Amino acid sequence: MDQDLTQEELATKCNVIGWSLSRSTLAKIESCRRQVTDEETIFMAKALGVRIEKLYPDS
Repeated sequence: MDQDLTQEELATKCNVIGWSLSRSTLAKIESCRRQVTDEETIFMAKALGVRIEKLYPDS
């Protein structure tokens, strides 16, 4: 799932749809230093325009 978005661009998209997310918080999520809630997962999928299942690796 490569959308060629910078962290700043993705954080902005998240903010537009109602999830107050900073670039630094997004960096922590990407590096697994911060957990994501179920509600935040919904926002992330919406911001990326993908189904929630696409956010998880294949098992």
